Amino acid sequence: MVSRTVQCRCSMSAASAPTAGVQSQRRGRKHSPHQSCYPLCLPLKVEPSPLSCSLALHVVQNIAMTDSSSEEETICVAMVLQEDQPKRIWVHDINKKRNEFGEFHTIFHDLTEDDKKFFIYFCMSYAKFCELLLAIEPRIEKKNTNFREAITPRERLAVTLRFLGQGDTFRVIALTYRMGETTVRRIVYETCEVIWEVLSPIVMPPPTKEIWGHISSRIWDKWQYPNALGAMDGKNVVFEKPGGSGSTFFNYKKEFSIVLLALVDADYKFIVVDVGAHGRTSDGAVFFRSRLGKMLTEGTLDIPVPKSLPNEPEIVLPHVIVADEAFPLQENIMRPYPGPQVVNNEPNKIYNYRHSRFRRVSENAFGILSKKFRIYQ
Repeated sequence: MVSRTVQCRCSMSAASAPTAGVQSQRRGRKHSPHQSCYPLCLPLKVEPSPLSCSLALHVVQNIAMTDSSSEEETICVAMVLQEDQPKRIWVHDINKKRNEFGEFHTIFHDLTEDDKKFFIYFCMSYAKFCELLLAIEPRIEKKNTNFREAITPRERLAVTLRFLGQGDTFRVIALTYRMGETTVRRIVYETCEVIWEVLSPIVMPPPTKEIWGHISSRIWDKWQYPNALGAMDGKNVVFEKPGGSGSTFFNYKKEFSIVLLALVDADYKFIVVDVGAHGRTSDGAVFFRSRLGKMLTEGTLDIPVPKSLPNEPEIVLPHVIVADEAFPLQENIMRPYPGPQVVNNEPNKIYNYRHSRFRRVSENAFGILSKKFRIYQ
């Protein structure tokens, strides 16, 4: 606690006191020392905010109620407020010990010697970790400065995988890795963007007619569904809604979410994805607003021409996307028969069985994704 004394004109020298009295008499009243300026003559005990701010506000109010205020008094109050402002810390003392006690520096080396433990922690093997790091390292590497040492690309990737794989919050990761919360958030955003830019042309290239043909043949071999381009479905990814968004992201499950729409092949691999639609939007509406839906409607998706069925050469049918009841029935979109058309109709029952048998591949893919990366749960 620091003691400050704010002086007013009552404590000025004797030479200046008559002048003050004359000035106050000109206003139509006598100047009485320790009367209107009495609160300003007491020593101010500067406390940490907000107490000192309240005290200074009380002083300002007393100055405003009197006609004896001056620039000196205002400056004194401003100095009290300025001196008591909390100081910003460049690096917290806890974070200064990151290289000695941070989670990455204490456990990463030991995890590399145990493949099972490494996979549990990062949701991938150490070999895949090194392969991914080699691909994105030039894009996420930062330079050291005279003020601090940059976080290495290896540690940046570890932070990102920890967030995606375990679903920990930025605050928890910041505490365990001994980083700033804003730093962790920036690392995750930047690294995820680089991963998408580098890997999407490799693992999810734009489908061509040859790729569609290979996917269709694989679906027939594994699931016995002819002329299929993939199984499509949507998943609501729960998140904390943005401020001021109202009920835009409020879905039928009474949660706030965004929609992950995906087209999946026979081996539970994603072919095309669309991310970011509002949670209240139906899967069918999300599809037709997506780039995939627009290209399918405009005929620019480069899908193969209609093809005869494997066991019925005389029957020629177009290639289709297998979906559920949330999507409309179109030339290139197949949905199951509704309930009334299945009753006492054995062929329709058999088709619905084959349809659902392959369509659930998309739901299984979402389940695998959520199990592997808990951020999607």
